[in-house]
Amino acid sequence: MFRRRNALLLLAALLLPFAVAGLVLQPGEGLRGQYFPDADLSGTPAAVAIDREISIATVFERWRARPPAIFSVQWSGYIHVENAGPYTFWLTSDDGSRLYVDGNLVVQNDGMHAAQTATGTLALTEGPHDVLLQYRQLGGAWALNWSWARDGRAPATVPSRVLSTRQQYTSVIWAGRLDSILKILATLLVLAAGVALWRR
Repeated sequence: MFRRRNALLLLAALLLPFAVAGLVLQPGEGLRGQYFPDADLSGTPAAVAIDREISIATVFERWRARPPAIFSVQWSGYIHVENAGPYTFWLTSDDGSRLYVDGNLVVQNDGMHAAQTATGTLALTEGPHDVLLQYRQLGGAWALNWSWARDGRAPATVPSRVLSTRQQYTSVIWAGRLDSILKILATLLVLAAGVALWRR
């Protein structure tokens, strides 16, 4: 019994420093969002903020829950790629949206339309890449979702830890590794606790 308890305490102790290190690194600050009270991304933005999450909820918050009927937003910064390879990006929006990576138009989903999804694929090297995401709301319902996947895998929301307004690739790599280690240790802790309870 004491051995099982000591094993659980050891796993919990191993989790703590990795969790603290993950909190300290926190590389993903998000992208710089500019909010315009027109459909053309023109003039002086009504609001500028660093957005960790690119979503309708964030947009609604930046407009202080009172968005104009027609507006546009663009987010700019860097997306940090941990593993080189072909990446597919998905953009679901109502109304229009466009995604540029390293100055190249990757996903074109512009225009006035109900929620629809467009995709684009390109090869990316390890490291930071310029990213620009534009969204236009032309009245009516809203929708905006941005996902990606490497090598034909299932799409997942682009995580905030790979998004920043400056190049910080080393921090992103270590944060990703720490996240993987934490998940493994947490799984081992749950399994060990389950075995300990089962043997009682």
